[in-house]
Amino acid sequence: METHGVKALRVQLADEGGLPFYVRASDVRKSDKSAAAPGEARKAEFLADGVTPIPDDIAPSETNVVGNYAVQISWPDGFSQVATFAQIAALERLEVKGAGKRAEETAAAARS
Repeated sequence: METHGVKALRVQLADEGGLPFYVRASDVRKSDKSAAAPGEARKAEFLADGVTPIPDDIAPSETNVVGNYAVQISWPDGFSQVATFAQIAALERLEVKGAGKRAEETAAAARS
């Protein structure tokens, strides 16, 4: 999905009441914890080539849920990331026009 000119990921977590929210795909990529190795603090800011900055319009090639705690994300440059649900939930959320109404309808349907 694209919102505000950037690629966004739709996220729906049980801990968040099951209501969907959106985060920038580039923020998810930059939040990679494996990049926090000593001497590689800025690794998360670049594509797998180590030189090209992560573009705002990056989008995952594939995503798969890992147990009850994370999602495995494959990126177009060959990088593979495991992002925990808590890590994704902590990211800045995007406002999406009409998403609030759909979320309210989903919540109402879940209550009935």
